[in-house]
Amino acid sequence: MRLIHLHSLEQLYEREAAWDDLWQRSAATVPTVRARTLGAWIERFAPGARLELLVVEDAGRWVAGLPLVEQSWQRWLSVGALPSNPWTHAGDLLLDEQADPRRALDVLVVGLAGLAWPLLRLDAVLVDAPRWRGLVEALARAGIAWHARRHFDVGLVDIPGAAAAPDGALSPRRLRRAERQSRRLQRCCGGPPRLRVVTDAEQVDAALRCGLALEDSGWKGRAGTSVLGTPGMLEFYLRQARQLAAWGHLHLALLGAGERAVAFEYGWIAKGVYHSYKIGYDEQFASCGPGQLLFHRLLASFAAERRVELIDGMGPLDEAMARWATRMQAAGRLVIAPGPRVGRALLRAYRDGWPLLARFRLPRGFRGAAGGIRPGGVVPYRPRPVRLPGA
Repeated sequence: MRLIHLHSLEQLYEREAAWDDLWQRSAATVPTVRARTLGAWIERFAPGARLELLVVEDAGRWVAGLPLVEQSWQRWLSVGALPSNPWTHAGDLLLDEQADPRRALDVLVVGLAGLAWPLLRLDAVLVDAPRWRGLVEALARAGIAWHARRHFDVGLVDIPGAAAAPDGALSPRRLRRAERQSRRLQRCCGGPPRLRVVTDAEQVDAALRCGLALEDSGWKGRAGTSVLGTPGMLEFYLRQARQLAAWGHLHLALLGAGERAVAFEYGWIAKGVYHSYKIGYDEQFASCGPGQLLFHRLLASFAAERRVELIDGMGPLDEAMARWATRMQAAGRLVIAPGPRVGRALLRAYRDGWPLLARFRLPRGFRGAAGGIRPGGVVPYRPRPVRLPGA
């Protein structure tokens, strides 16, 4: 095995087929980690930033990869970070589990040790996933300091289990509730609720604009954090959605009633997983539960089609997703000190100082770009240490 460094988007695009092939063989399911959407994230959020894309090659085939971009931490420290932020997730550890993953990760860690950044701050990492546990084991073998901490839980819905359980998402009780919501919406809007799913690239623009207008009409619009209220973000999402549609990953759902749209969900399907990324609804009809009705109808369609086995709520678990989740997975931050002195000192300061800061911080909700059905409905964030090998 040998280590390959890519330092520019041009190099990434030249090797697009190899990177996407590695993504396909890896356990990572989020399609925005693919080369074109990864590059679009860098162009939008980190233009001109230093890029370090580490790849491990074995007999001409890529078996591991980790993209890193330079970011500012606390406004004074430059660190390496995954190309992800609250607007979208585009960075992950890619690992071919069939190609001696232990050896591949050891080679990848050699590349991390050679980076000039004093720290690597990797956010929204699935800390219990085998590939990330394998990475920290490789860091421990190499004597590289690291610290991981859980930040939030992500809700997952196992569709077969949700459909079969007595109190599952498709249980008679849930079905009766959905029928009541449907009748209320029909009375309010003058027509029965109807679900429309857009997957065709030619229909993406109008459907996505319609959904984002719903988001802008609610609390995100009033707070100035909606896509339409942020310069440049509409163009970014349109570009992303068109690319995902071209790959067959897009799943954009609109719930209409009468002559108007009342709820939307911008999601992605890949490897049998539906990623519920961005949701919104018309707050005038909040008492009718349009977001919950939309999700119920989506889940019913997935159960009937049998092409989706799992729904990934993405982002912090909120009250809306907690009603459906059959299990959870932990997400958090992994901080690595590749250098011997300065990085280790900074890591110790972060590790030892964070609990003290958290103790005096007032409890508050933690919300990602995917948001919740309504403001304030977020499961409180309580920092907890992660017990990983070598901790």
